[in-house]
Amino acid sequence: LRNQRGDISHGRAVPKDVQSSVSMAFLSFQMAEGIVSYMLDSFYRISEEQKISATKEMSEHSEISNGDSDLEQVKYDGNAEFNELLDQDMNWDGKLKYSQALFELYYEDYIVRLDAYRESLEEE
Repeated sequence: LRNQRGDISHGRAVPKDVQSSVSMAFLSFQMAEGIVSYMLDSFYRISEEQKISATKEMSEHSEISNGDSDLEQVKYDGNAEFNELLDQDMNWDGKLKYSQALFELYYEDYIVRLDAYRESLEEE
């Protein structure tokens, strides 16, 4: 079928010697639509599952790394103004917030920056 009627066949004359019917074109369209729909559905489902899994891993990691440390223990939600300031500097639309990523993945760096922020507020 591809070699006789396909427009993508190499070395074929244009126009084609044998033309496909409208019903064959419609069948091809429907088959392609079904395959693409399945692929997109699978892609977005896997993508969402990966995001959920990554968020759980980050939460587990932050509980482990933050719990046994000599660093000051702070809650992420307790520093809303600081978090907003960090997120403004590093705005990643549709992605994990920078402040949350810093808190969960690099807690020590988050504390250092939070301390610097608090010192700057005291100076003002």
